[in-house]
Amino acid sequence: MNSHNMTYVGIDVSKKTLEVLHPAWTKPRSIPNNPSGFDQLSKNPDIHETPCQFVLEPTGGYESALVEFLHRRQFPLSLVSPAQARAFAKACKSVAKTDSIDAKSLAEFGALHTPAPTAPQSSLQRRLKAFSRRRSALVAQRTKEIAHLDREQDSFVKADIKALIRVLEGRIAKFEREIELLVASDAQAMERKRRMIQIKGVGPVLANTLIAEMPELGTLGDKQIAALAGLAPYNRDSGKWKGQRFIQGGRSRVRRALHMPALTAISHNPILRSFYQRLIDSGKPHKVALTATMRKLLCLINRLLADPQFQLS
Repeated sequence: MNSHNMTYVGIDVSKKTLEVLHPAWTKPRSIPNNPSGFDQLSKNPDIHETPCQFVLEPTGGYESALVEFLHRRQFPLSLVSPAQARAFAKACKSVAKTDSIDAKSLAEFGALHTPAPTAPQSSLQRRLKAFSRRRSALVAQRTKEIAHLDREQDSFVKADIKALIRVLEGRIAKFEREIELLVASDAQAMERKRRMIQIKGVGPVLANTLIAEMPELGTLGDKQIAALAGLAPYNRDSGKWKGQRFIQGGRSRVRRALHMPALTAISHNPILRSFYQRLIDSGKPHKVALTATMRKLLCLINRLLADPQFQLS
């Protein structure tokens, strides 16, 4: 469908409600964030008057049921970065932040930027992402308990913390087994994983995380992939003044998953070790050089998945 003929409908998602603004309406309409509300939205005559594309932000899972419903009904939709949407709202001088303003801003963002529709996820992708995120949450909880254990002096409390850590380790192992089974059940996912772990520094956890969180790998250019992960450096310049480049936005789970493998790659991967060392030798701080190495590692994975003939040297 030609984007010029598309009507963009903004939806601000919260736990219990959806604020929806169609350009034909004078103000947003509030509907429940549940199946009855989705049905009400899909049957609205304005939605069928012209081709519509919905524009919304990811909200930590509160949008998941709506996204699945819209994809099932074959309505195009775009999930846009919250940072990008907020920057657009500020550029339009919308300093205040309310649900109705957000819905209006999202509709305007869609009309101006005509974002590409977000592709529906397979059931495997949804389950893999859910399992991967649950594992990450358990790992974070274990890390907190280990830090607490190091500070605790009372023997009774220490024994309780140790018991909880053992429970968490068991649950982490359980999810890791389930993730392995899910990946092994899909030939394409298994092949992607096999290719990824050929790279020194990339282990099963990173490969599984990237399969879950970044299905675009191998289908986009390096700059787009780096931007999706929030690893693309942005300039902060004005006139003759040159500011420090920085990264922002993107998929934080991907960045966190790349951190330790990049450190490992600096020690064991000749290509990435020399890349990192060149940056250090040129005066770059460790954090900047490590971030650049994470980006380089992600782009290497992207090229490996894009080209079956690509050879690691």
